[in-house]
Amino acid sequence: EALNQEAFEELIEKTDFEFHTDYSLYKLLKNHFPDFHLYDVLEDFGTDITIQGKIRADEASAFCALINDLSNGRITVTTL
Repeated sequence: EALNQEAFEELIEKTDFEFHTDYSLYKLLKNHFPDFHLYDVLEDFGTDITIQGKIRADEASAFCALINDLSNGRITVTTL
């Protein structure tokens, strides 16, 4: 029996990421999320905001650089 090709998702290499931001930068950073292929994004709102998820591996360095630039170097994205 032939397998239904539409049932399979393209295999994309992904990188886990995490960073912390304060509330004043949150909206600015979040506005750029649609520019990237992000997956399973979780946001934890506490004293500051912890954002974690997965990104396409080929976009990870550009994403990290953008977050760092938008925060004037205050935020460094950790990738795993």
